Amino acid sequence: MFKARKQTTEGLRTNPAALAAYHHLVEVAMHRGTTTYGALAERLGLPRRGNRMARELGGILDLISRYEAVHHRPLLSVVVFSTTDRKPGKGFFKLARELGFLEAKTDEDAFYRFQLGAVYHTWC
Repeated sequence: MFKARKQTTEGLRTNPAALAAYHHLVEVAMHRGTTTYGALAERLGLPRRGNRMARELGGILDLISRYEAVHHRPLLSVVVFSTTDRKPGKGFFKLARELGFLEAKTDEDAFYRFQLGAVYHTWC
């Protein structure tokens, strides 16, 4: 566990885009808000859509989620959602399962609402 914690912490600290995204998402959560993948990508200087945006932003959000899990906090990346269905993408739910936050039979919509409330409770 220590090795994973060190890699996750160092990864966030050494990646300027991930660190900027992290601070922005904390601010969003503190105001009980949400943002879209496109808006976050634009803020980080990435394209608002496409494969490059999905790959780079997905990596950043993965790093942030792992960082929060190591620090025993809810998944901060829950405040970022798709404009098509107004909830996080499939990668968020897949990672939540991998990290042990989401059980296989749990309803994703219920988990999303719970996790969003937990993030607000943590940061407000």
